[in-house]
Amino acid sequence: MHMELLRNLEPRTIFASGLTTDDVYGVCISNTNQVIRWVAVRGGIEDWAIYVGDYNDSLETIKDFGCKLPLKLAKTLIGGTDEFFTWYRR
Repeated sequence: MHMELLRNLEPRTIFASGLTTDDVYGVCISNTNQVIRWVAVRGGIEDWAIYVGDYNDSLETIKDFGCKLPLKLAKTLIGGTDEFFTWYRR
């Protein structure tokens, strides 16, 4: 994502989403081998994060109640520059 676009998003805006698996080939959180949904969300300050939840959950539910991924796993789901990843909420 281009940094200027990220900076201009309203706080708590979902700017990317997708599906992956909870296993060694996707993002291994609990190693359930289940399909999970993820959302990338602009934070309230100059930051952003990726949250994951159940495949059947809505994007809004995952944004509000999902499990935040560590940066290492977030990088496997979305591309960006070094500056982009410095904004990742730790």
